[in-house]
Amino acid sequence: MFIFGITERVLQTSQHGQFFCPNCQVTTTYAECRRKSYLHIFFIPLIPCDNDPAGIQCCNCLSEYDDPSVSEYNQQALATWQCSQCKRTWPETNVRCPICKIRPDAIEE
Repeated sequence: MFIFGITERVLQTSQHGQFFCPNCQVTTTYAECRRKSYLHIFFIPLIPCDNDPAGIQCCNCLSEYDDPSVSEYNQQALATWQCSQCKRTWPETNVRCPICKIRPDAIEE
């Protein structure tokens, strides 16, 4: 039985965009991610050891890509729109403003 060891986790950052995922075969959203290692005791992560960039992760199929050629292939910044009421900027994938409940075409739901 292992009492201690190292656990590795991949965590998404707030950086998002769109790219062509080779696994899904569709243009979809990606998130940049970081790989964190923790020293654990009884499978409880206690002490962070490393914090390395891990590349990008497809938000659709959760496939990870470390190869820079995949991350640059068809990569685009995620388009945004601004709410007419609260003036906050939201990604194009949001159907409506989560705060005001107004759609991009200014129709209230």
